Amino acid sequence: MKKLSLCLLLLSSITFTTSCSSDSESSSESTKTGLFKFYNASINSNEIEFYMQENSDEDETRHSIIEFADVSGFISLEVSSYNVIAKRVDSTNNETLNIAELSANLETDMHSFFAITGDVEQPSFFEFQYDSTSIEELDPESDQFELYVANLMSKYDQVDVYYSKDDSDFSSAIYLTSLGSNNFSELNVLAQDNYKFYLTESGTMSLVFESEPVSFSSLQTFVLITRDDPGLSGVALDQISNSTIVNSFKDVNILNKLNFYASLSLNTDIDIHINGIDEEPEISNLAMGSLSASLSLAADTYLISSSVAGESSSILVPNLLVDVRADQALTIFNYLNADDAYQTLVVEPSSRQILGETTISVVNIGEPEQDVSFYFVALDESLSTARYIFDTVDYSEHVKQTVEEQTYKIVVTTMDDNGNLRSLDETDFLDFDPTKSHIVVLEPSETSISGYQVSVISQ
Repeated sequence: MKKLSLCLLLLSSITFTTSCSSDSESSSESTKTGLFKFYNASINSNEIEFYMQENSDEDETRHSIIEFADVSGFISLEVSSYNVIAKRVDSTNNETLNIAELSANLETDMHSFFAITGDVEQPSFFEFQYDSTSIEELDPESDQFELYVANLMSKYDQVDVYYSKDDSDFSSAIYLTSLGSNNFSELNVLAQDNYKFYLTESGTMSLVFESEPVSFSSLQTFVLITRDDPGLSGVALDQISNSTIVNSFKDVNILNKLNFYASLSLNTDIDIHINGIDEEPEISNLAMGSLSASLSLAADTYLISSSVAGESSSILVPNLLVDVRADQALTIFNYLNADDAYQTLVVEPSSRQILGETTISVVNIGEPEQDVSFYFVALDESLSTARYIFDTVDYSEHVKQTVEEQTYKIVVTTMDDNGNLRSLDETDFLDFDPTKSHIVVLEPSETSISGYQVSVISQ
C-alpha cells in the first residue's frame, strides 16, 4: 500500500479551476501548480471561509465558503508554501474571525485536502496529502477505484473499519483499516461495486455503525469520512469523489423517531395506526392542538392511517405512505384542509446546534388563499425593521431557516386586497432553546379573533 503524507486533509471533488497566463507558451509551461480543496466537518459551524496567503506581507485570498458537511472543488495555485486560514463570521456583530491556521506546501504530483473539524470556536485544522498520479497505474478496464478512509468524528477516538457487498451483512465483512481520531488510512484499491461499511470499537467486534449502501461505479479516487452528525446516532459517513457533491450515509441500525401533531382544525381527537388499522392503534386519543410522544421505528416505508379516536372504522386519512430513511426524526401534521378534507404534512425539523444561531421550521396549515409571512421580531426591532422574515410561505408548505440566537416575538401576516399587511396572529416574546428543534405553525382557531393561531412546537 502507498503511504500518505499526513498533515490531515480531506479530499473531495475533482472539478478544478486553473488560471492560465497567455503571455507566452513557454511561461505557461514553466509554471507548476498544485491542486487542493476544503472540507468542513465542524458540526456547530454555519459557513467557514478559507483563505490562502503565499507570503506574510501579501494579502490573503479567499478561495471557498463551505457549509457544514460540504466540500469545495479542486483549486489550482502555483507550487509554493502557503498559510491556509479558516475564518467564520460572528452572527452577533457580523465580524469576520480567524479560527484556525496552518502552513502547507502545494506540490505538483500531490493533492492537498484541508479539513476542519470539532467545535468551530476551537477547531482542529488538518492537511492530508495523497499521490495524484497513482490512479494512472490502474488499468481503465479493471473496474477498480482508489479509496482513502478518514476518522474525523469525536464520538469514537479509535475505530476499526470493515466493508461488505451491499447484499451481505457484518458476519461476512472484510477488515479494511484501523483509525485513530483525525487520522487517514493508507491507499486501498477495490473493485467497483456497491458496498456497506461498518465501524467497530477498536480491537473489538462491537458494531457501532452500519452504513446504507455506498456506490462506487467509476475509476477515480474516493475519500470516505466518518464525522460528527446531529442525527440520532451522532455519526455519519461522507463519500467524497471527483465532483463537488458529498453523499452522506447514516446508521441503518438506529431507530428513527416519528411524532404526530393533531391540528386545531380537526373536529375530533384522533388515533394513529401503523401498517394496518386495528383496535390497538400505536397512538391513542391524540387531542387537537397537541403533539404525540415519539414512536421509534426502523428505516422502512410505512403505511400510516388516522381514525376518529376510539373508532377504528371511522378512517380520516387511510394508508399514507411515509418513507422513513436511516437516522431520521419526522413530525407528521394531521389537519383539515380548505376543502374540509383530512390531510397530512411531513416535516423534518433541524436538530443541529449552530454557534449563535437557531434553525427554525415554519408551517402554514392555516391560510389557504394567500401566502403568509412569518416575522421574527427581536426586542430592539419593529415589524418594519425585523431582520428575519420567512416570506411567502404557501399553504400546506414548510420552510426552514436559521436566525440569530436571541429573544423574538413571531408575527404572522398576509396582504389584504389593498396591498396592506394584515396580522393573522402573534406570539409573546420567546426564547428558543438551542438544544431542541423548533417548528412554528400557523393553523385555524375558533377561539382567536382573527380566526388563526400561531404556536411553537419544541422537541
